Formats: sequence, structure tokens, C-alpha cells
Amino acid sequence: MLIALTLLSPAKAQRTNIYQKSPGFEQWRKQHEESEQSQPLRAAPDLPELPGYPRKSIFQGGRAFLKAGPSYFFRFTALEESRAIIDWYKGTLAGSGWTMNNTNTTTLTAVLKSTGSRIVVSVSPETHGTGRTMVSIHYTKGNQHNQP
Repeated sequence: MLIALTLLSPAKAQRTNIYQKSPGFEQWRKQHEESEQSQPLRAAPDLPELPGYPRKSIFQGGRAFLKAGPSYFFRFTALEESRAIIDWYKGTLAGSGWTMNNTNTTTLTAVLKSTGSRIVVSVSPETHGTGRTMVSIHYTKGNQHNQP
């Protein structure tokens, strides 16, 4: 991945930097970094409760907050349209025991009642002239010992 990033043209590198500086992510990152230690993610995390997106995607970055939760925020781009990505997550999560709390064409929120884990999936169609859909995932692992 580092080799690919070093071979990006200046224009592509600037577009990639735009993803990392999205206002929602920056606000969320600052808020969480003040309250706990975090570490950057170099690749999408392997989360047993959360199925990985099966189609071709490019990891854009993220952070792991390991003290409370743990909690992860990460982004990737995909070629599919936003609706198709939300529909895939909706079907896959529901089939894995997740309960949808709120779903629309750009956002999905769900909880895994057996553990209390939570997820928010947000998509931004055709981001910054790239022809790719930006997908942001915020996942917080629940504590099964606190569940009834």
C-alpha cells in the first residue's frame, strides 16, 4: 500500500488527503483523541462481528480507540453506488443477527443485541470527482457481560 501511495500523482494525493480531512471525521477524531488514546489504522481492522465489504475497495484510513469499547472509525472507497453499498450492509448485517435502528439511502445504524456492539455505516456518493463512493464506518464493540 505504501508503494502505491508514493506513486500517486500530486492531484490524486491531494484528493486522498481530502478524504482524510472530511469535516465529520475531523470533529469526531478530535473529540475522541481528547478523551482517550487512539492509534492510526494502516488497514481495515479485522472485526469478527462485522463482515468486510466483499467487493473491490481501497482503504483510506481510520483510527482505533482501544480504551473504551473498543471503537473503530475507518473509511474506504468502492466503485458501487451508495444505495447498493447500504443495501449490502443492511442485508448482510440483518443476516448476522444485527437489528437495524435507522436506515436511509446514505446511512445505516444497527446494534448486535447479543453483545451490545453498534455500527454506523455512512456513504457519500461519487466523492470529489473520483468516480468512487466513500464509505465511513464507526463500530463500537459491546460488552456482552453488561447485556441482560
